[in-house]
Amino acid sequence: MDKFVGEKTESILNRTSANVMLCHFKKPFISNKSIVVFAPPMCEAEFGFEYWLEKVVKFAQELSLSITFVVDTRSAAAIEEHLVELKNSVPVTFKHYDNWDNLQGLKAFKEEDAMFIFVSARNGEVSYRDSLDGVAKKLDRIYANENLVLVFPSRVENAHIDEYEDVEAAPIFRKISKEIGNMFNKG
Repeated sequence: MDKFVGEKTESILNRTSANVMLCHFKKPFISNKSIVVFAPPMCEAEFGFEYWLEKVVKFAQELSLSITFVVDTRSAAAIEEHLVELKNSVPVTFKHYDNWDNLQGLKAFKEEDAMFIFVSARNGEVSYRDSLDGVAKKLDRIYANENLVLVFPSRVENAHIDEYEDVEAAPIFRKISKEIGNMFNKG
């Protein structure tokens, strides 16, 4: 995972506003028995909250997996409320975790044969905290041989999956190419 989320990638993440999901799959999906989602306090206040939550639920439906959310009490209530709006049929459980300044404590929630989804935040956003700096390296140490997805929520207003229109990719690629070129020219 660290190969994908180095300093340059973090710089790109901080310059974009879109939902970004970085995936690190070590095992076939068929070997996963559940999905464990770690979401920091105030994740529900991020603009991309509904979008990533809908994606996780659809993914769990496709794979016929249950979801365990490891969150604080306030986030659990917001997630439950949105799951009702989605008319969710996926089995869901919640586990309480408050010590988000100690990511090593998440080891206690490691389940055998689970896929792990970690919701992070960009610097300066509502749910951001210092412990999320270098989160890819930290998670890679804990979940080195597991299927892992790192989510960076959108910085723009919530949108549901079906509200997205087809996007012309060329302008986006030009902008990203220009930003990457600028990073290499500076360093």
